[in-house]
Amino acid sequence: MWNRKIIRKKTNSTDPSGILPYRFILCGILILYNSIMMNNAFLLTFLSVSGVSLLSLLGAVTLFFNKPFLKKVLIFMVSISAGAMFGDVFIHLLPEISKKSEFNLSVSSAFIFGILISFIIERLVLWNNCHDHECTEKDKRAFTYMILYGDSVHNFIDGIVIASSYLISPAVGLASTLAVILHEIPHEIGDFAVLIHGGFTHRKALIANFISALTALLGALFA
Repeated sequence: MWNRKIIRKKTNSTDPSGILPYRFILCGILILYNSIMMNNAFLLTFLSVSGVSLLSLLGAVTLFFNKPFLKKVLIFMVSISAGAMFGDVFIHLLPEISKKSEFNLSVSSAFIFGILISFIIERLVLWNNCHDHECTEKDKRAFTYMILYGDSVHNFIDGIVIASSYLISPAVGLASTLAVILHEIPHEIGDFAVLIHGGFTHRKALIANFISALTALLGALFA
């Protein structure tokens, strides 16, 4: 625990390593509270989507693992990512489509078309990186780029969902944000593991994952 003298010294100093970060956190909480009270949908959406986007940096926790341990857990993290994606499609998205409309020819055609688009993008990535059948193991792992593409689209839709929810009411918006956060935590950690498994460095994986997460802001603006 800090004593009062230390807190006073750090408060009066210009050293940013003092309690200044805690002031920013407190200001953020106050802004969120005032936004809820004022029913400011735009500001609430921005704060929520920004918070969800920051979840993409959760992969940084792996920096504290040693390499032997990371290799052991990497396959499990990749499995979590694969399970999250399959669960997204077959447990969440497709049943939701069935509720909103009939699972007719147009829906099934769109589903197949999405698979074909993913396959074509994967082939194009391989074609651009592999020549004369001299592909390295890193080049063959084109699925990492597919993960980033899929994440970008997924986060874009999350931004639309959160923004649309706040247009209804702050309560609905906060509920939607919480649902997205609970879904994104294992998803983002798994995606980070896939990028590392595909040959990305930790720094490159963090940057790429964060950039793909920023499409949520575009989705919110679109809504």
